[in-house]
Amino acid sequence: EDAGLVKFDFLGLKTLDVIYHAERHVNARLERELAEADVEALGSHRHVARRMTKDELKAAVEAKTAYVDRRQVRSEGVDLTLRCSLLPLVDPDVYKLVGRGETLGVFQLESTGFQELLKRLKPDCFEDVVAAVALYRPGPLQTGMVDDFIDCKHGRKQIEYPHPTLEDVLKPTYGGFVYQEQVMQAAQVMAGYSLGGADLLRRAMGKKKMEVMAKERVKFVKGCDERGIPEPEATRVFDLMEKFAGYGFNKSHSAAYALVTFHTAYLKSYYPVEFMAALLSTEVGSTDNIVKYIAEARSMGIEVLPPSVNEADKSFTVPGGKIRFGLSAIKGLGDAALQAVLDARAAGGAFSSLYDFCERVPLRQLNKKTLETLVRSGAFDCFDRSRAQLMEALERAIDAARSVQKSAEAGQGSLFGGSPELAEAIKPKEVYDDELPEWRELEKLKLEKEAIGFYLSGHPINRYRQDLVRMANATVGGLERKDNGAEVVLGVVVTAIRERPLRDGSGRLAFVTVEDVTGQVEAMASAEVWQNCEAVFKGERPILVKMRVGKNTDDEGNVQLRLRVLNARAIDDVRQERAKAVVLRVKDVEVTEPRLTKLKQVFEQHQGPCGVRMVVQLPETEVEMMLPGSIQLAASDEMMDRVEQLFGHGSVQFQ
Repeated sequence: EDAGLVKFDFLGLKTLDVIYHAERHVNARLERELAEADVEALGSHRHVARRMTKDELKAAVEAKTAYVDRRQVRSEGVDLTLRCSLLPLVDPDVYKLVGRGETLGVFQLESTGFQELLKRLKPDCFEDVVAAVALYRPGPLQTGMVDDFIDCKHGRKQIEYPHPTLEDVLKPTYGGFVYQEQVMQAAQVMAGYSLGGADLLRRAMGKKKMEVMAKERVKFVKGCDERGIPEPEATRVFDLMEKFAGYGFNKSHSAAYALVTFHTAYLKSYYPVEFMAALLSTEVGSTDNIVKYIAEARSMGIEVLPPSVNEADKSFTVPGGKIRFGLSAIKGLGDAALQAVLDARAAGGAFSSLYDFCERVPLRQLNKKTLETLVRSGAFDCFDRSRAQLMEALERAIDAARSVQKSAEAGQGSLFGGSPELAEAIKPKEVYDDELPEWRELEKLKLEKEAIGFYLSGHPINRYRQDLVRMANATVGGLERKDNGAEVVLGVVVTAIRERPLRDGSGRLAFVTVEDVTGQVEAMASAEVWQNCEAVFKGERPILVKMRVGKNTDDEGNVQLRLRVLNARAIDDVRQERAKAVVLRVKDVEVTEPRLTKLKQVFEQHQGPCGVRMVVQLPETEVEMMLPGSIQLAASDEMMDRVEQLFGHGSVQFQ
């Protein structure tokens, strides 16, 4: 300013991209529903350019016999485009979502601490959201301002104004100073400051310029005296303003943020699938956030589908109310290879098989390693073959494709007039090993994570869900709600280990990163604990880990966890110790002689201490039988895998 310049801050908010992509997804759906003249579906949308009733929409539809052109709708004065910039800021359902603390992915309101604040505040208007954004900082949180604000809002505490003349200034914030602009308004109302003079006072207070403050105090008291306000009252208000100014927030900043907050909360409330897809699209580079938002989407009842060479696009899409993972998320699939896949699909339609895929996509763009990654990621699951079978057939498919592509390049198809029947006849036959069993579940998920960076089609912990009800008392996502010093037991998988030698060389401590379906967290294992548990953490099996919770709060008011490992064991080992019985649940149509023969082999190879019960599910009932006492099984992962390969996922339970 001393140089005569003006400073501007341009915040490159990624959230604006989220809003843009969400609007794009929503408007694409509106286009489809409009083309289909689906009055009921369109009438359920919250159209923002002009809010329509179903009757209005139906009348617009009936006015045209061929109602497929969006321009016709606009000519009727009705715009069905979702534009968040036009949203009215009065929508009770949006504020209810915010008040429930369901704000993961909502701009500024994501942290656990903020969610707890919102549950207490229960904002019901835009002004409350603006205030919440300004209040959720260390100063207001530590001084009790936030508690007073909430109590006054809900009538548990009487609203008191520092001076009667300030009622209009402080009424939106229930009698307390929250914004810097309120300091300026107070100086104008009580002491007759000009707008420029009030801004100088605000800056002096905010930057604690004591010499300037002393002069401003005299000016403020004098101005109040000229308006009949006694010096003691003026001094008391000035002291209050000075104390507040140290942590006061700029309202214009807070309001701009709150507007983006409202837009994202609106999208999550009314268009959750499109919103979560847009959110995931902007977080592809952050594995932690992708895991967190996928878990959130699934908790909202949204199905997240794996990538597919037949259905996926580059980024996340929203087919049929679900989220389809984008092909660009697959590691090792470069831009050129990805474009080659999309071009081949656009030219010839969906791929019918692994062999068809390899033949139609130029092999110069796809090497064997890339194809293996596509198998592991689940992108070829659409071919109705197990990933183990696809991987085993990969070499043959590449050789066959290479032969076909070379023939095509040499023009051999024209020797016999390019007959499609002949071309089909000379194509190499597709060969798969139909007897090859699918990979074990843990192995399948491990390879999937290597391809994508995280578990998508499932999670290693899922198979232990029933066991963890009895064995664990917490999840990673719920740790911030645990008391400081609490001891918790989690069912997790290990994703990273950092070891550090002690200075005296007597041992090593370690920092281990673990995750479950709700999130990821790091914990420290002391040298003594690490010596006892190192093999468990490095064993590549899901584990049961006992930790002590420690908490710190950073300058932004966010809770930071400090976790210490106390003990760890493989879940499979603990289950085998505790299980008393194995229950096999099978459908009657699955009980065939070949399957029973293989089941008998499993019984022979996995003997243990647990009795076995079989529940056969009939069309309208089920029959339970206890197998002979001579048949006893080990409650192991390997046994479970073998049985599930015969009768499907979930066919084995332990008691």
